[in-house]
Amino acid sequence: MLQLSLQTGLRAERAGMSKHTPVARAINDMFGEDGRREAFTCFPDDGRICLTKNAPERALRGVAPGRTAWLFAG
Repeated sequence: MLQLSLQTGLRAERAGMSKHTPVARAINDMFGEDGRREAFTCFPDDGRICLTKNAPERALRGVAPGRTAWLFAG
């Protein structure tokens, strides 16, 4: 039900926008034939899905500062 109301609301918002705005382009991409809508609308139903990429960036943060130091070590 949430998916249907989200889709309806986004389509209504998209109707009032110019097709050249970045938000309208994002909405058009989401409703394309490549299936992004299903991937986007699954996050309200599954609490484990994170919309940000903070967790993977935090996991890589320990590797990035060491690169320069390891280059000149030894």
